[in-house]
Parts: sequence; C-alpha cells; structure tokens
Amino acid sequence: MNNTQQPTYDLKTDADLSKFLLGAIRDVRKNELDVEKATVISQLADKYTKNEIMRCLKAKMLHKADELDVTAEINKQLMQRT
Repeated sequence: MNNTQQPTYDLKTDADLSKFLLGAIRDVRKNELDVEKATVISQLADKYTKNEIMRCLKAKMLHKADELDVTAEINKQLMQRT
C-alpha cells in the first residue's frame, strides 16, 4: 500500500507554496518527479516571488515614494536570471 500524499495545487498562502516546493524537492530526489517538471515548478515559484516583490514595491511607492529608489529596485529584478 502506497501512503505517499499526492501534491495539491490549491495553494492559498506562502506557507502552502513552501510546503509544495519542499515536496517537489523530495520527489525529485526520489526520482518521482522528472527534472523538466521540477524546472517548471521552480520557474513558477520564481515568478510568484517576483510578483510579490513588485506588489510590495508598489505599496512602498505609494507610501514612501521619496525614500525608495524604485527604478533601481526594478532594474535589479529585471537583471536577475530566472
């Protein structure tokens, strides 16, 4: 009898995402998830993270526009490899 829990894609919080990614890492190590699918999962997590960073930057821009160099922060994000 196989007691492995199947991954759920109903991710509602950052903790859910972290748990899902840790499960994906485990599955890659056990050869239950191929590297191609794991790469896609990683890229989606990166996009989610960048989206959250932009959301925070936008909120900061609205509240403290004069204290934040928004252009520099955006350029840093755009220069990073995904």
